[in-house]
Amino acid sequence: MKVNTPRTAMMIAVSVALVATHTVVKRAAAEMWSVKDMFNNAVEKVTSYAINARTIQYVDDKDFGPKGEMMQTVELAPGQSIKYSCGKHGTAAKGTFALVPSDPRKHILAPKGDDPFEVALNRIQPSYNVYRSDRSLIVETFQRIGLDHLLIDYADNAVIMAKDNERFSMNLLCVFVPADVNLAPKYGWLQIKFKEVLPMAYGCGSAGFHLFKNAIPLPPNPSDESIMEASRRRIEAEPGMVIGIYCAPNDHIYPSDCFRKVKARDKKGETTNYFSDPDFKYRNLKGNIRLMKVKAGAMGFPAFTCYCKNAENQTTAALTVAMSRKETCDFTKLLEFYGMQHIIPRFLCYKRLGRGKSVRLVVDKSDGMIDQNRLVGGLTLHPEDVTNITYLSMKSQERMKKVRIDHLIGSAGLRITQRENKDNYIYDFDVTDDAIIVLKQPVANLTYVYDFYDRFQDTPKTFTTLVSLQIVPTDPYTHGCGVGYSGLFNNEGVVFENTHVKTGKTGYHTQVNCTVNGWSTSPVGFYCPKDHILEPSDCFTSIFLGSTDRTAKMADYAPLARVINAPNLRVIDFSAPNTSESKSTYSDAALQCRCKTKDGTIVATITVTLNKPQQH
Repeated sequence: MKVNTPRTAMMIAVSVALVATHTVVKRAAAEMWSVKDMFNNAVEKVTSYAINARTIQYVDDKDFGPKGEMMQTVELAPGQSIKYSCGKHGTAAKGTFALVPSDPRKHILAPKGDDPFEVALNRIQPSYNVYRSDRSLIVETFQRIGLDHLLIDYADNAVIMAKDNERFSMNLLCVFVPADVNLAPKYGWLQIKFKEVLPMAYGCGSAGFHLFKNAIPLPPNPSDESIMEASRRRIEAEPGMVIGIYCAPNDHIYPSDCFRKVKARDKKGETTNYFSDPDFKYRNLKGNIRLMKVKAGAMGFPAFTCYCKNAENQTTAALTVAMSRKETCDFTKLLEFYGMQHIIPRFLCYKRLGRGKSVRLVVDKSDGMIDQNRLVGGLTLHPEDVTNITYLSMKSQERMKKVRIDHLIGSAGLRITQRENKDNYIYDFDVTDDAIIVLKQPVANLTYVYDFYDRFQDTPKTFTTLVSLQIVPTDPYTHGCGVGYSGLFNNEGVVFENTHVKTGKTGYHTQVNCTVNGWSTSPVGFYCPKDHILEPSDCFTSIFLGSTDRTAKMADYAPLARVINAPNLRVIDFSAPNTSESKSTYSDAALQCRCKTKDGTIVATITVTLNKPQQH
């Protein structure tokens, strides 16, 4: 190990200063640093290089140890740095030096472990997948002015986030292949550990945009729009998730105790953040960064926002945190929980599924096989076609039959997907905020049967439990039609006369036209999307007379009919108590509502007739 003398170091510092300043200026432009910040950063790098840095170098045979295999481990605290060399000018005659990874700014080498050098040197991956920092830890400025060193610089105020922060290290391997082919290669492995590394979080800020898991890397010269987008984020939080905000050097976090306290529900005061994990070791960070971990079991907390603000109190970043609407039933974890209590539940998972909600089922990939390492475990989920088939309970509640999901409910905005990873089958049930859901049965649940076993006795016993997702409808199930989504309606008693209308030279669109007798088929529904034009705007309260543009009141033709205010469909109910049947008013009139696009094109019509139903 060799160290520069102070005099030599100061002479080098003069040469380095201008190059270091130039490098910092280029990077600081994207981070919006002040001139003072840029100058101070350059001075820090020169000082680290010239005076404070420890030197580690592999430049001749002695540096690789007597066996030609050298392992070194060092640990850096904030404010410390290392000058590192692998080879130097004028050594080519002795052999070839190679640094692994060749560009340690972009790639990182995994720890060696117990593997031979020849194996370990192949475990290279992009640095971005392992750690992030608000500044480069690898400084190549000194190589560009003819020196042999890399500077690994852990500045005082640097922030490092890593996916495995407790075990994070940077590894550099110097390989020397002697010119003499009879000599074996030599290896010098340096493992650099860092103190105070933070866990990688989801979030945003007014600088260090790339720090966070959800970050999209900015280009070298980002536009104002790109920076604005990167500094505004909404995080759908889940239990166990780490969330953070990071502000530029001249900004401050507002409120200063963000994550520890949040606005009360009445917005008139503050309350303790009860959904933050109190045992999270990084919850009380100071300076321009804050982190929180959502505690296990947290759900339903109100959204809150943390800000970065500049000296003029202008908002430079905004992070909104809301609880994820996805609820998860992990069958393996649930069975382990019930197994510890020796409880056999009737319902392993029971959730409500409605607008804006999501449910995930995580099913162990046992495929019917008993795992001898588990006291309680899953076997098989039935029906196997989870995304299309479910069970419907019969009146006796003791018997169930398989039905297609689209025979049980009609929907626009409900999506059921299936995927798998190494250990599990994963089923996601997602309902959009603007979904339309109707029930085709009086009560509709998506019901599945799960077989599981326990090994509390000598012989394994098998059991069954239920998984039930209660469907929350948005609108009633009606006879009718509308724009798209024919599965929303009961087609019984509905007569369709759809037409294909030419648009432009080669295009066509389908105009949906249906006719319903209100007295024999009720309730009646019509769907016109909110971005279309409904005519009359109070459809079913007012109606067109046939295909004319003359309007009338439905009450003049059917006084007993009731218009129902549904969130998405226009609905009218013609049913009446038996005692009122004689008061039904029959008519030969054809009463119509229409749906148009904004350019006036008719895309759907519904015609309601009120003539006396034929007796069968």
